[in-house]
Amino acid sequence: MPPFRALSCWAVLLALAPAALVVTVSTASAAAPPAARARLLGVEVGPHGVGFEVRRPDSSARSGPGADGPRVGLAVWYPADVDPGRAGIDALDYRLLDRLDPPTDALRRSFAESEAATLMASPHVGIVPMTKEQALASLSAAGMAVRRVPWSQGRFPAVVILGGPYYLSTTAEVLASHGIVAVAPFRFHDPQPRDADRPFSAYIEDALADADWALGELRAMRGVDAARVAALGHGGGGFQALLLAMRSRNVSAIVNIDAGNFSTRTNPGQLSFYRPGEVRVPYLYIATAQTRATQDLFDDFMKMQASDRAEVVLQERALRHHDLSDLGRGVTAIGIRGDAQPQVQASYAIVQRLVVRFLDDVWSRDARNHAEFLTWLRDRTKTASFTASLHPASAREP
Repeated sequence: MPPFRALSCWAVLLALAPAALVVTVSTASAAAPPAARARLLGVEVGPHGVGFEVRRPDSSARSGPGADGPRVGLAVWYPADVDPGRAGIDALDYRLLDRLDPPTDALRRSFAESEAATLMASPHVGIVPMTKEQALASLSAAGMAVRRVPWSQGRFPAVVILGGPYYLSTTAEVLASHGIVAVAPFRFHDPQPRDADRPFSAYIEDALADADWALGELRAMRGVDAARVAALGHGGGGFQALLLAMRSRNVSAIVNIDAGNFSTRTNPGQLSFYRPGEVRVPYLYIATAQTRATQDLFDDFMKMQASDRAEVVLQERALRHHDLSDLGRGVTAIGIRGDAQPQVQASYAIVQRLVVRFLDDVWSRDARNHAEFLTWLRDRTKTASFTASLHPASAREP
C-alpha cells in the first residue's frame, strides 16, 4: 500500500491540522565511539559493515560521461562483510577522490594545508572559528567505510547522492550500514579554468547527466534492486535531486536535507523542465527553521499533489546549514561546536534516522510499517524539537 494512504487517526490530524505537530528527539547519553569512527559520533548505525569503492566509465564507451568530455567517477558505499570496528576513510580521503591518480604523501600534505586554510577563512564553511590544528583534525576525522572489501549477500535498495562525493559521505556510510547502497557521481579534477560565463542551466544539465549515468550504473550492479532507488541531496544537491525525480522514472523517492529549492534566490522557474506537478514519488523535505523561513515559493511544494510529501522543520536555533553536511561533521566530530554541541549532535542524528526510516517506509509499502513510522515520529520526546507535517497525494500520477 502506498505511503501516507492508510493513515491512522493521528496521521490524519497531523496532515490536516492548522498547526503542525511538534515532535522531539531524545538525547540519551551514549558511550562515545572510538576515535577511528569520530564522524559517526552519536549516530545510530545499522548492522552492516560498510565498503567503499570508486567506479569509472568504460574508456571504450562512445557515449555518456567521460566519452568526449570531463571524466566522471562514481563513489559507491555498500553493505559489506567487514569488521565494523575497523578504521574507516577520513574526510581528507573523500576530498581527494577527484584526483585521477592516487595522491602522493606530498600532495596529501599540501592539499590538507589548503583545505584547512579554507575552513579557517570561511565561517560559512567552517561554521565556527577554527585554529589550524583544529581544521586539520576535522579533515582527519574518520568514519566506518573501508576500501575494497566484499559486498554483503543480497539485493539492496539504493540512493543517488547529488552534490559531490564528500558532502554527505557520513550520511552515505549510515545508509550503507542500514543495507542501502549509496552512490555519488563526481567530476575528476580538471586543472583547466572553468568557463565563468556558463549559464546556471548548463551546470544543472551536467549534474543531471552525471546522475542519469549513475542510475544506469546502479541498474548494472548485481547487488542492487534497481526498482528501489531514491535521489538525495543537501543544499544545491537537494535541488538537483528534486530535478532528477522530475525527469527520471527510475527514481522512486526524494530526500532533501536543508535545500533551498523553493525560493526566489534559487529561482527554479528559470529551468524549462521545472514542473512541480510532475513530482509523483514520495518526498521527504527536511530543513532548518532558518532555511524554511526563506522559502517564499513553497507553494510549489504544495502543488506536488501526485506526491506523498513529508515536511520536517528542525527548530534548534543554533543549527546551521552545514551542520547537516560533512563540513559540520568535521566540527562536531572533534568537539569544538561549543555550547551548541549536544543540540547540534542530536539534530544531526535525528536527520540520519529520519532518512533511513522514511526510505524504509517508502520501499516496504506496508501499512503496518507505515503506522510504525508515524508512531515513531510521534513518540520522539524531549529536546531538539522539530515540526512535522504530512501531505498525502491527492491527484493521480501525471
